[in-house]
Amino acid sequence: MNRLRHNKRVLIAGLGLVVASPGLADYEIRVGAARNDNIGRTSDMEQTETIGFAGLFVDYEHESRRVDARIFGDIEYRHYRDDTFDNEVVGDFGANLEFGFIPDVISWMIEERFGDVQTDPFQAVTPENRETLNVFTTGPNLRIGMGSTTALLASARYTDRNYEKSNVDSEIIGYQLGITRALSANRNLTLFASSDEIKYDDQLANTDYTQESIYLSFDSKMSRGSLTISAGYNEVDQDGFVTDGPLYDIQFLRELSASSTLDLGLSQRFSDGGGQFAQNQDIAVGSGITISSVVSADPFELQTAYAKWRFERRSNEFEVSYTFSDEDYVSNSAQDRKRQLIRVGAGRTFGGSWIVDAYGYYEESEFGQIEPVRMDEDTTWGLGLSKQFTRA
Repeated sequence: MNRLRHNKRVLIAGLGLVVASPGLADYEIRVGAARNDNIGRTSDMEQTETIGFAGLFVDYEHESRRVDARIFGDIEYRHYRDDTFDNEVVGDFGANLEFGFIPDVISWMIEERFGDVQTDPFQAVTPENRETLNVFTTGPNLRIGMGSTTALLASARYTDRNYEKSNVDSEIIGYQLGITRALSANRNLTLFASSDEIKYDDQLANTDYTQESIYLSFDSKMSRGSLTISAGYNEVDQDGFVTDGPLYDIQFLRELSASSTLDLGLSQRFSDGGGQFAQNQDIAVGSGITISSVVSADPFELQTAYAKWRFERRSNEFEVSYTFSDEDYVSNSAQDRKRQLIRVGAGRTFGGSWIVDAYGYYEESEFGQIEPVRMDEDTTWGLGLSKQFTRA
């Protein structure tokens, strides 16, 4: 394990050398305050709290013929005015690199993710109920052309997950095969088959399992939007006990006008705590919201739905979004959970790069397998000031 960690440091150091080359970097510095009406996420004796915050977001991208790289970081200091919790620093970081040995044919990817996860799903997300997760992934990609419109796709992945406190560290070996056909310049149809084998370091406390899927994916780029539809089958084999179900993923993005966009999504597939961590990190980083992932060695069927409408004209912007998720665990049904998040935000830009924004969101979690049914809910309102700038 020490040797593996050393190799990871060498790989990430190599990625740092890429960052030293020309690229595009976005920065945002922000300060503000928020008021939460149930900071402890309790069903009774609710306690309000005012949180002051100061944060920094960095997003660097480099793209060339052989190298695609990205590094992002989102760090925030939180001060709890009423001392409900100790002041804290939270953050999410990620880095990924893809190097093309033969551009558009053979490449190798490296990815590192680091962030906070929720240790106990039945308690509020507090400094005492939070730990860090480090996810390292690497592997090759292969694309073989079969004529002008068809290509064979293949990839392999090795993933190492390390938790700060919980005893659920694991390694994953995954493979994916696909065949894709270009229906037109902007439309593609692809058939994928994948298999992932998850092995835990402590096999006495946790059960290894295999996750497999096969699905057909269609994607289309339009003049004012895009559409992706995937549908198929997936299953989890946990010590001979097989759980299966349909797999689907629908994503639709549309420019309704020159000032407004609509973003819709609906999906269902098997996942786990580490996989959900990466998905939530992609959504939350740089957005000013927090989406907690839960520590668990048990896979679950995850259903998600989201809708977001955004209006932006001149110096004004307004956004409203709704997110729903339903986690149905394979073995530990006590962790089954439904979550809803409604968010509204408005902002105004002045001086070219200063932004004043006001926001509010309502979050609800329901644990349906607990008697009596437990529901946690809270509402947060906040006001922030941020400065954005870009370096090429």
